[in-house]
Amino acid sequence: MSNLAARAEHVLPPLQHTFFCMKYPSECRSQTEAKAQPVPKAVRIRELQQVNATVNQAISSVQLQPSPLKQWTIFPRMGDCGDYAVTKRHVLLSRGWPSSHLLLAEVVLRRTGVHHLILIAKTRNENVVLDNLRSEVLPLKGIFRDYFMIRIEASDNPEFWIRPSGYGLS
Repeated sequence: MSNLAARAEHVLPPLQHTFFCMKYPSECRSQTEAKAQPVPKAVRIRELQQVNATVNQAISSVQLQPSPLKQWTIFPRMGDCGDYAVTKRHVLLSRGWPSSHLLLAEVVLRRTGVHHLILIAKTRNENVVLDNLRSEVLPLKGIFRDYFMIRIEASDNPEFWIRPSGYGLS
């Protein structure tokens, strides 16, 4: 994702993200990595898989009518894709992941046209997706068959969003 900003245009964030940042301002500040020692890729992937599975099981899925006024919440009992994504991001931030490596992304499901929120995590060698619709963590390049990317948080500032050109992610 290093070339992301150079190949993208700035766009407004989802309205839900603006509300989220008002409710949880610390979640929308840039945070640097707290861990001093480099962590092997296999350990990072296991951690991502564990967080994805734990949060997917902890929140009961509820289908709500799409609304820009629906607010994302960390660890609700019941929630939608936005709640899952911000909860996973929150857990990983609390474990020392830098905010620049945890990017919320709005996608559209190609099959249904429904808007959906996912979390993209940058590891040393690849970008992976944490999604409440999937039990496994997948490489980012593997989701474009099912999803079309609309916009994504900018890695240098979580309050700003960009529209990637093409996949926009390398």
